[in-house]
Amino acid sequence: MGIFITANQQDVEHVYITKNQSHQSDVMSICGFNPGDVENEVDPDRNSETTITATVNEKTGQISSFTSHVQILSGQSKVLLKDGSAVKRSLQSPFNYVLSLEKGSGFKFDFPVPVLDSTVRVRITRKSCYLELIADVAKSTDWSSLPSFMYPVFLDSGLPTPWNMPQVNLPSLPAINFSNPSSERLRWLRAHLPTMWSAQESALKSNPSLSVSPNIRARVDFEDSLFHIFLGFSGISGPQASVYGIECPEEKGVQMLVFVSKMLMDIPNRTVVLDAAVLPLYIDLMPKILPALESMSRSSHSPTSIRTSKDDLYLWKEAVPAWTERCRSWPHKPSCEYIRTENIPLSIKFGERVLCSCGEGTVPINFMPKFPGWKDLAKHCVRMAISPAFASVLVDKPVDMSAILSASHASGEDSNSCQVCGKDKQADGSGLLACSRCHKANYCSRDCQKADWKKHKKSCKADGN
Repeated sequence: MGIFITANQQDVEHVYITKNQSHQSDVMSICGFNPGDVENEVDPDRNSETTITATVNEKTGQISSFTSHVQILSGQSKVLLKDGSAVKRSLQSPFNYVLSLEKGSGFKFDFPVPVLDSTVRVRITRKSCYLELIADVAKSTDWSSLPSFMYPVFLDSGLPTPWNMPQVNLPSLPAINFSNPSSERLRWLRAHLPTMWSAQESALKSNPSLSVSPNIRARVDFEDSLFHIFLGFSGISGPQASVYGIECPEEKGVQMLVFVSKMLMDIPNRTVVLDAAVLPLYIDLMPKILPALESMSRSSHSPTSIRTSKDDLYLWKEAVPAWTERCRSWPHKPSCEYIRTENIPLSIKFGERVLCSCGEGTVPINFMPKFPGWKDLAKHCVRMAISPAFASVLVDKPVDMSAILSASHASGEDSNSCQVCGKDKQADGSGLLACSRCHKANYCSRDCQKADWKKHKKSCKADGN
């Protein structure tokens, strides 16, 4: 990728910082819809028709509960229900339930937001042949009690659809150049990645003995593993690594391999994203790839271990389908295991398949050009787009950015490049100017030193102090 122009942030002739995106007067919002466009959902086999109704709290204006009404259309199911068939309720996720008739069909109840299982009520009307499931909406304070998945993927009109993960077109995003990872121009990444953690999560990292739910601890560990992969691939804090093994001692070793090709600027979402491929390991696959794995372990590309707990590993297995779907450029086949089993992921159990087989072998040939065993493993890999997992400010207080920026700034003050623009010398070719007080911060010009003083003076101390 070519560089068209470089300029300092203070260059008012060429640089203009906008509050909103280009050609936008405000933040984009979701478009509304006409009531006439809303239709009840009829399942593909026409066995049932579903209507979802929201109950709104008049005082707060917030949705307090949902009622999912399933009208049974199947003649056989009608007979079973009228004859007194038992109805069994099963929880699939905080969004999904299934009510099953004994010796009959199961009927899905899908909600647009998480609901509290402890509040679920089931209403059965045998004469009119319908089932209803009523549940209260989960509040942010209830989320720690929910199953710990973060990026659900559901079947929508028969196709896997990420529920809260934005789509990305990886080939269109600009790649970050890490040929000089020590450059001051990359210091922003060290400040950006820690914003994944909320204030509560940061406190837990500082004091692991704090009492929290297993779900919260799993999310913190999950974010920590992402942090090490992003930082490890960049090389800004140690040797660069592009192959990672997601390892869980409780689950007998490495459970999946992650191959990172590039780190890209995810401009629409104001973050970074890894262009990666994943190889989830399962029992039936191992005989086919064992020679390639042995060859890899003996090479300079042996995987960097990312150790996880069992709960953290389950989060990985639940996130991988969303990461693969968000950048998918291939069609799902009629034989797709997701569609056949109606399970996404297929399983999170040890030794079982996680992803469907539709995307295997669709990773570009030149994806890992320096990796000798790539050709043998690529046919079993699926491309995915990994983003940092940021905490929501709607749920918890954000982390203290001033502390992060101060630490990031201090970490670069002993470097041999300008604190502001990253240049390694002055315009006339002479050496950098050093701060006359602390002799640690370096600048290529008086203008850069002046622009940085407001920030630098917070950490500037005279020699010997």
